[in-house]
Parts: sequence; C-alpha cells; structure tokens
Amino acid sequence: MLHEGRKTLGQAQHAIQATRSAGAARLTVGFYGSAGCVLLPDVLHAFGERLPSVQVSVRELLLGSIDDILEGKVDLAFTRLLPGQTELEVEIIAREDRLIGRGLASPTCRSPTPTQPSSR
Repeated sequence: MLHEGRKTLGQAQHAIQATRSAGAARLTVGFYGSAGCVLLPDVLHAFGERLPSVQVSVRELLLGSIDDILEGKVDLAFTRLLPGQTELEVEIIAREDRLIGRGLASPTCRSPTPTQPSSR
C-alpha cells in the first residue's frame, strides 16, 4: 500500500503543478467508498507534509459518476469505474477481491458450509 500511496502522491504533485500554472495552489480530490477511510488519510497526510502550502479539498463521488472529473470539479479521484468508462486517464493502484453472499437457505447455495476465497 505504501508503494501505491507514493505513486498517487506523485500523481497529485503533477496535478498541483498543472493547477499552479493556472494560478492557484489548491487541489480537489474526489473519492468513492472505502478509499475515504483506507487510502485517502495516508495520502493526504503525506501530501500535506510535502506541499503544506497547497489547499486540499475533498469531495465524495458517486459510484460510476465521472462527471465531476470530466468537468474539472475534481483534479484527482480515487474511485471505481464501471465497465466501459474509458474517457479518463486511469492508473490502477489496487485490486480488490469480490465476494458474493448467499443465505444458507437460498436455492443457489449448494454447499452446506461456506468456503473461503482463494488468495492470489
């Protein structure tokens, strides 16, 4: 996770340079879901230590909504994209396993005991 945070910090610095050239020292970061509590706090802390003069604002994004990014309301976003959303420059910084939950009484549940997902 530290590697991903450093990579993201570099991307944020690139966004700051672009913002500075536009005359302002601020950065708006968008996030969706678990990025707000898992990744974002560490990244923002490290960013604040390296560039304390930059004013950072944070806004929550809706799943699949990239309008704020495309319209320039967000400079950098930690989000999940829906299949087919390719209008953005994207860098994958983490992958997550997806699980499905089923009740034991569900007709789709053939196993009497839950199984653990295989680790990669």
